[in-house]
Amino acid sequence: MTSYALRATHYELRATHYELRATSYALRTTSYALRVTHYELCTTSYVLRATCYELRTMSYALRATHYELCTTSYALRATHYELSTTS
Repeated sequence: MTSYALRATHYELRATHYELRATSYALRTTSYALRVTHYELCTTSYVLRATCYELRTMSYALRATHYELCTTSYALRATHYELSTTS
């Protein structure tokens, strides 16, 4: 191999080396971005799960209030009926 051919091969290998380094940096940046996205999605999932539990708790409380109001309504109706039949 001549000196010129060796030099050309050397430059080609150097160019390939720089391209691989650039690709490595790009992949590393993408990896960090994906990791951040993953953490954001995990955080969002936890927030949504907590919100779901809060809504479920509110639903149970509203259901209990509804039953209490129904019971009070039935008691008032019974009292009204008793008062209307005794007079």
